[in-house]
Formats: sequence, structure tokens, C-alpha cells
Amino acid sequence: MGSAPLVVGAEALARDCMEPVRQAIVESGWDLKETDGVRFFTRRAGGLRGRRDVVIGYDAWVKFKSCEGNLVVVLNNLCGARTSYWRGDCGPKAQD
Repeated sequence: MGSAPLVVGAEALARDCMEPVRQAIVESGWDLKETDGVRFFTRRAGGLRGRRDVVIGYDAWVKFKSCEGNLVVVLNNLCGARTSYWRGDCGPKAQD
């Protein structure tokens, strides 16, 4: 991610999951240098028979320097990208 700070719950998670996040940033028309950090959140199985300890995936929230908002990349438990969406004033850039 260039020189942008990286904020994560664990270094291994960042190492394993950053490539699909980088790809989502680039595919949305942003340069990696325009990012201002990534924060990962763990998704866990919902309350079925006490399965809250089962990791079902991660959400990577990408912050940008020039807008108020985030690109959220939804990852499966093996760090494969499932989908992404935008929050706040940020959004995909028009591609030439």
C-alpha cells in the first residue's frame, strides 16, 4: 500500500489478505498512494449453537486521503474477495 499506514488486528491477517484488498482499490480506479490505511474486522458465525468462535470472513475498511468514506472489501475466511461496497463520500473513480 505504498507508505500508507496499515492498521490490523494481526500481522498475519494483513499479510494474507492485502492482495485482494489492493486489487479492489486498483479496480475501482484509485491509486494505492491515495489510501490512508486499511483496518480489518473479523466476521464470526452468528449465535447458532454457540458458534461465535467460528471465523467466517473479514471486512477490510480502506480509508482515502482525499475523501471522507471507505471502500469496504468483504473477504471470506481464506481472504478471498467476495464483494466490495462504498461508505460515505468516497466512490469509484471514472476510468479512462
